[in-house]
Formats: sequence, C-alpha cells, structure tokens
Amino acid sequence: MPSRREEGVTPTNDIVGISELVVGVADAITRAKLRLDEDAIALADQYNADPALSVLSSPAFAIDEVRVAIKFAVAEVEQVVSRRGRRGSGNANHMRVHVSSALLANLPSHVVSEIELRIGPKTKRPKQAENLGEVQN
Repeated sequence: MPSRREEGVTPTNDIVGISELVVGVADAITRAKLRLDEDAIALADQYNADPALSVLSSPAFAIDEVRVAIKFAVAEVEQVVSRRGRRGSGNANHMRVHVSSALLANLPSHVVSEIELRIGPKTKRPKQAENLGEVQN
C-alpha cells in the first residue's frame, strides 16, 4: 500500500500560512538591514579610531530594493467567522499553502501560483504648506 506522501498528500508540517510566509520574508529582510546598519556603525567607529582611515568616509551599506518571487500551491482555505458568528464584513480567509519545491515540481502547473513581494525604501515627500504664511513661520 502506498504511503500518503506517495499518493500526493503531504503532511501538515509541509503547509504554511501565506501570511506567516510573507511576515517571515519581511522579518528576514529587516534583520539583514539591521545587521548592515550595525556593521556600518562598527566600521565607522574603526575608521574614526584609526588616524589613517579617519580622513576617509566610512563605508555604508544599503538595501535599495528586494524582490522575492514565491511559488506556492493552495493547500487549504479556512473562513474565519467573526465573534458574532455571522458571515459578512469582519470575516477573513486564512490560506495555507505548499511551498516545498519538491512538491511543487510534481504538481500540475495550473495549480501552482506565484506571488512577488517587492520591498523598497519609502520616499518621503515634504508636506506642502497650505499657504505661504506657514512656510515663513
């Protein structure tokens, strides 16, 4: 008798919530940015402490834009009903997906989807003054 995995059914530990996946990717990028900032601070301290290097600008690191393409197949969708027990606004769907490349390779292409996450720096624009008097103050 074939195992459940051989029949194309995967155990639940191969399934992840799509929101957990997105949060995990964003968290990894944030940790990388934090590490780069910490390294830049450490290098600046080293440059400032060394007479020969202190005349130079210390290196800085930046993550300009990150694009992550994630292939997945929907494993299950659960409708979460609000506390009032009624369907309608306030309800959410929780989608759990397969992301294992080995599993996705064995699935028909029409059931595999792809989402691209793009994380980039936010450009802040100065607020426009409503009238000239506000600018002069």
